[in-house]
Amino acid sequence: MIRLATVDNHEVVREGVAARISAVAPQIEVVASTGTVEELLALDAEPTVVLLDLWLEEGDSLAHIPVLTARTRVLLYTTEQRPVPLRAAVSLGASGLSLKSDPLDSVVEGVGSVAAGEFFCSGALAHALLTDQRAVAELSDRQVEILQALSDGLDYRGVAALLDCSQGAVKTHLSRVRDKFEAIGHQPGNSHHLTRLATEQGYLQRS
Repeated sequence: MIRLATVDNHEVVREGVAARISAVAPQIEVVASTGTVEELLALDAEPTVVLLDLWLEEGDSLAHIPVLTARTRVLLYTTEQRPVPLRAAVSLGASGLSLKSDPLDSVVEGVGSVAAGEFFCSGALAHALLTDQRAVAELSDRQVEILQALSDGLDYRGVAALLDCSQGAVKTHLSRVRDKFEAIGHQPGNSHHLTRLATEQGYLQRS
């Protein structure tokens, strides 16, 4: 028997998927359904697999993944289709990805695969998001900080003051960011276009 817990801040979603899985998969017992990871950890549920949404009410759930994987396996169950946060989740120990748009039998398959210790990735799109090296421009932490500051509305002078560097350094970093996006097939224009591309890939949160 696979013991399953669902964590999603939308009650209808987590209760709905739990009920549907219970109805079609007698080998899976839903032992908990919570809105936060903290609520789950406070229970004595001991799930085999946690079906975890990547975006919870308090923000992303990335920081919770190592805590969960120390005691169970984690299968992402999310609408997120940007490669950067998905890859970050896997690098932190998530055992796979199931998109909320997937059919129920695929989700059940994913739970079973993860419970058996296998990595699961549903569909060609999800697989590409996690594995296609040309899907992501590999940006440094500093480059992301600069893009985030620009996205927040600062000009070059403001970014330089915030990050304690020169305007020339800001422009150099942006030039390297532009080169990285060009290397994977984009034709970035100004800094606003760069921040949009970084947001689309998941380096920056959508406003």
